[in-house]
Amino acid sequence: MNFLNNFLEKYNHALQRLSLALSIRGLGLVFSITVTFLLIDILDARNLGIFYFIISLARMTSIIASLGIFAAIIPEFSKAPIEKKEAILSQSIIPCLLISLVFFLLINSIFFFFPDSINETFWYVPFFSILVVTYLIQFNLYNYFNCKQKLGLTSFMLEGNGRNFFFLPLVLIVYFNIEPSNYDIRILVNLLIISSVFTVIVGLINYDFRGLKKNFSLKTYFSFHKTGIKFLPSVLVSSGAPSIYEIYINLFFGPVTLAVFGVANRVLAPLMIHNDLLVLNYAKASSFYSNNQFQLANDLHKRSVAFSFSIALLLMTLFYFIGLNLISEFINFNKLPNIKEVIFIFFISSLVQSVCNFSLHFLRNIGDYFSITLIEAISVIGTVILMYIFSDFGIIGAAIAILSGRLFMQLSGFIYAKYFYKIPMVLAKPQKFNP
Repeated sequence: MNFLNNFLEKYNHALQRLSLALSIRGLGLVFSITVTFLLIDILDARNLGIFYFIISLARMTSIIASLGIFAAIIPEFSKAPIEKKEAILSQSIIPCLLISLVFFLLINSIFFFFPDSINETFWYVPFFSILVVTYLIQFNLYNYFNCKQKLGLTSFMLEGNGRNFFFLPLVLIVYFNIEPSNYDIRILVNLLIISSVFTVIVGLINYDFRGLKKNFSLKTYFSFHKTGIKFLPSVLVSSGAPSIYEIYINLFFGPVTLAVFGVANRVLAPLMIHNDLLVLNYAKASSFYSNNQFQLANDLHKRSVAFSFSIALLLMTLFYFIGLNLISEFINFNKLPNIKEVIFIFFISSLVQSVCNFSLHFLRNIGDYFSITLIEAISVIGTVILMYIFSDFGIIGAAIAILSGRLFMQLSGFIYAKYFYKIPMVLAKPQKFNP
């Protein structure tokens, strides 16, 4: 009887945490769709593409400036002894804050010496630097709350999710109080930055700084940097891949095509909500494997893949027969050429991702730097080459190029993890492999 009570108590606690995370993520996706509708109505396709380009450029810049620090949190946490895990987490914010401060001062110092004519052209640089800093800190907070198993805050810190809670009300103020003739992309960029700052403030308020002074050590500080630099090439081509693609889409196909892809990705985002259900399992799987608990890691991997694929297939089926028509009526697709075709093409990669995404995170979190970097680098380089080859085919050519790159990365990561680490292995007990 006690066993049953303990089980139910544990289950209810997990369900409560999961429900909170799903509520935050679900509401964030609703806000994202609403923001997308407003942006399409406020901006023409070209300016919408420029708006998405600024976001992509800021995100890519922040990844480069981070030196891979945020990606070091889960591996450092996973390999640390139990008694030192909290000490590791309490110090994880320090490298990020220092890099953010240095980067912010550096970019604004350089901007200060620009001629007035250049300052006018690149008016957004000081604001852009703030956006980059918020990305740096938010990436760090996302992995910190992941390790702390605070799924609600992890979901809130997911890139773009928590920001929408602040961005939507601000955009609504502009939408209902400013004449359409006075709409300016600068206003929206500034509102985006304000929203990002508020998101980071929420994360920092919930960060546990109490043990920071007690636990801080230069050894741990430099260990974060050492691991981060090892991860940097992988982070550049994995976390940075969407931004790299969008930068080259803007270069080869123009801002209108970028606007189409930006809206398509946001429309499809709810179909990948199962990733938010599995986010805690990424850290768990790497911890199991690091502690030689191979069977636990394998079982967790198998359950996660089966669950992820089932949810993705169900959501995509519902979206195909019901959701697409509703979304197309809500959002003015007439301003965005070929967007329905792009959405259908991206269906394929979204479904494959539901099976393969766990393997890619597994390779990254156990510290297989070389393999994951090689797989993702080939994917990114191949995608950019295909963009150039298909540049004469317009929007559909860009979509096929991105689909090809995504499929290569996803399938290669899954196959590599399965046959070199024996995870997920359906029948045999996995054996450890040292690359």
